[in-house]
Amino acid sequence: MRFLTYGSLVLCLPLVLAGSLRADSQADSKALIDKAIKAMGGQDKVAKLQTGTGKGKLTGQDDGKEITVTYEASWQGLDQYRIDADAQFDGNSKQALMIVNGAKGWIKAGERVEAAPKGLVSLIKDTFYGMRMPQVLPVLKGKGYKLSPLGELKVGDSPAVGVRVAHKHHKDVSLFFDKKTGLPVKSEINVKSPDGKELAIEYLYSDYKDVDGVQSCTKITIKAHGKEFIMEMSEFTPEDKLDDSLFEKP
Repeated sequence: MRFLTYGSLVLCLPLVLAGSLRADSQADSKALIDKAIKAMGGQDKVAKLQTGTGKGKLTGQDDGKEITVTYEASWQGLDQYRIDADAQFDGNSKQALMIVNGAKGWIKAGERVEAAPKGLVSLIKDTFYGMRMPQVLPVLKGKGYKLSPLGELKVGDSPAVGVRVAHKHHKDVSLFFDKKTGLPVKSEINVKSPDGKELAIEYLYSDYKDVDGVQSCTKITIKAHGKEFIMEMSEFTPEDKLDDSLFEKP
């Protein structure tokens, strides 16, 4: 009996230790999230970033030609988005409206409205999910999210410490915080294009400014598929609730 008891302890010990390590890792990772939330202005204020409206500009190059997109955006939670965009490319101008509402989405160009393919809706939601990590920090501590440490690296010239964010309904995200200030400085996500190809996207957060008592990044450098784009937000307004009609079929 003593041998069986000892043997059981030996067999169970790795599992117990592993569970303890996972719990400690989760706690350490949550501590980083808490530090970031505090640096940004506190739980209540950061929570308000989950819904809002904003204006800005996206610039970059494609095939050596300059692209400039001015936009007005509305978002609510992680499933509702509305983007009104005016794109300037190679001397041409195009206006488009994109709406995502849960599993549905639409694109309007001129007077033509088309339903967005399911794969495109998923891509849009995954892309915004990875980009909006600083806005949804309080959510990451909630039920269903698993956090694990990623160690340290340098973002620019500053040391940063990382956390992997996992959830069964979302793509995994690697999120990094400035080791000194605690502010989010980088996230990475792998998404799948509608044709099934994997695409790695990196977001670099900078130019933090006070917006209604919240330190919010106003510049995001986006790197994907060897290309780089700069998104700058000129206006940003947190909202308690947006009218659901904003996210209906146009």
